[in-house]
Amino acid sequence: MKLKNSYLILIYCLVGVSCSLESDILSFNKAEEAYQQKLFKKSVRNYENVIKLDPRSKRAIISAKKAVRILHFDLLDFEKATQLYEYLILNSKEKEEVRVYQTHIASIFYDKLQNYNRSINEFNKLLKIEKNTDVQNDIRLKIVKSYFNLNKFYQAQIEIEKLLKQKIPDTFRFQVLNYRANIHLTTKEYQKASVILKKLLSDFPNEKERQNIGISLALCYEELEDLDQSIEILNGIKEDYASPDFIELKIKRLMERKKNLPGARGFLR
Repeated sequence: MKLKNSYLILIYCLVGVSCSLESDILSFNKAEEAYQQKLFKKSVRNYENVIKLDPRSKRAIISAKKAVRILHFDLLDFEKATQLYEYLILNSKEKEEVRVYQTHIASIFYDKLQNYNRSINEFNKLLKIEKNTDVQNDIRLKIVKSYFNLNKFYQAQIEIEKLLKQKIPDTFRFQVLNYRANIHLTTKEYQKASVILKKLLSDFPNEKERQNIGISLALCYEELEDLDQSIEILNGIKEDYASPDFIELKIKRLMERKKNLPGARGFLR
């Protein structure tokens, strides 16, 4: 009797596995067919069914890879895409795959969802597995920008200090110092900002951003009420600026403001 029951249990198990396998294959085929017809939501639902039936199976991993591409690039369902990328990280044995998936997660939270608290966490995870030095520096700068967007300027400055201690290319150093100046501008520390901006103009004469640096420096001097210096900076960049009329208007406005300052010739009390 016991032997008979054991056989019955075995048969039920085999039938269950067989049904599960058939359902697995059926869902996968439906997903493939729906994708060919550009029925992306239906395709994802069927791929997800495959994953639910046996999350550790090879077909489930393949389904997750196909589904996450649809979610990320076709449906633009970024939150759901990050969940599948996390699933793939947990189930991948390839270091390069993990690096790519983690890069997608961090980029989604930074660029698409603008969830900067989460992007900082995800970029820090990425730093632990990214080996390319240039990419590491780009990641660190995005961490700086994430803190900046959260108005956490102190933390942003700490990350900037870490970057500046690295051996980085001049072009990248320019970007980092420019961002430090932007932090000082945002916090209205115009004297500190002006020191950095002057250094950028003198040390990086060929950078494309020179004109914008000049405008920022002119703004600093204006806020510090050194109008002559502000006008001098604007005159220096006017000729090469994309819209010289815009610079000319700023100069005229500053000249008018200068005339109306106490002590200026023609000023009436």
